[in-house]
Amino acid sequence: DKVYDFSRSFICDEGNKMISSTPSIIIHPELTNHYLMNLRYVNYSILPNGTYDCKSQIKSINQTIILDKSFNEVKQNIIPQKSDNRLYAGIEDIRLFQTKDKVLFSGTTYHKANKLGVTLGEYTDTEKELHHREVYPLHNFSVEKNWVYTEWQKEVCMVYQWSPLKIGKVDTNNKLNIVYSKNMPGIFRRCRGSTNGFIFN
Repeated sequence: DKVYDFSRSFICDEGNKMISSTPSIIIHPELTNHYLMNLRYVNYSILPNGTYDCKSQIKSINQTIILDKSFNEVKQNIIPQKSDNRLYAGIEDIRLFQTKDKVLFSGTTYHKANKLGVTLGEYTDTEKELHHREVYPLHNFSVEKNWVYTEWQKEVCMVYQWSPLKIGKVDTNNKLNIVYSKNMPGIFRRCRGSTNGFIFN
């Protein structure tokens, strides 16, 4: 076995140290024997006691990295984003999902309603800013995050909740409508977060 270490840091324009965090990686949709990875950077660190050491603003910056079949870096670039003075800036926890003809992403942003919520978009020309849309469930929780893409009955849907399992589809009004629900074994009550679904064969 071999370990590939993509941990790194850099100093951003504002002078803050940005530390690599959660990555998402898929088979590259266009380059044979290559991978596409989004690597998130944050301006905070987690101390040994579990508390966060951070500035007054929590900032996320994303980077696109193209890897060859041996996970060597072929190309990388920081994704531009508009300046944001809100408490949470940037797109957190981007997860990539390959459909038949495009790469989608889900993430978490600070919504206009001043709540952390889910945002969706298409992962296209990453030398430009990622365009995304705020998405809302039927509930009114103070925080919404960690929804994940999956294919359900040949349609792109999202796992909204694990216990009971709830799968939803986002409509043209950016609302998540639950299309399937099923009771799950007790252990699923402890499930939190996860990666996107992956279609095998």
